Amino acid sequence: MKIPTMVTDKCLETIREYSRHVESGNIVEIGTFLGACTQQICLGLQDVNAERCIWIWCYDYFKCVSRSQVTKAKRGGVKLELGRSYYFIFKKAIKIYKREVRCLDGDIRKAKWRGGKCIALLIDDASKQKSVFDHVAKTFFL
Repeated sequence: MKIPTMVTDKCLETIREYSRHVESGNIVEIGTFLGACTQQICLGLQDVNAERCIWIWCYDYFKCVSRSQVTKAKRGGVKLELGRSYYFIFKKAIKIYKREVRCLDGDIRKAKWRGGKCIALLIDDASKQKSVFDHVAKTFFL
């Protein structure tokens, strides 16, 4: 299934490849949008038949806040409305992979890490502003 995304196909391929190599721990995705990268994480784990204990954490507003989101989604056949949640669209898109995904919604600048010590893979598609990057670095890299 092709999920509308804000990243390139090459980026999606890279995420899938990196996910194949995660042995244990947590995979954290910042800026989930409609789940295209989450899909690649699930497919990467599925490619290697990963029954290992790997947790997937997704951080996003899960709310349409910009025209660019509406445009990107529309190109992929998904209708979004400004100010409306797209959480259930995201959940429906990844449901077929039967992986537990922990979703945390809200402002990433206020996010806290609660998943333990080991982040095996961090995917960040939200740190486009210095304040967001600084918080992500302090929260997830240290």
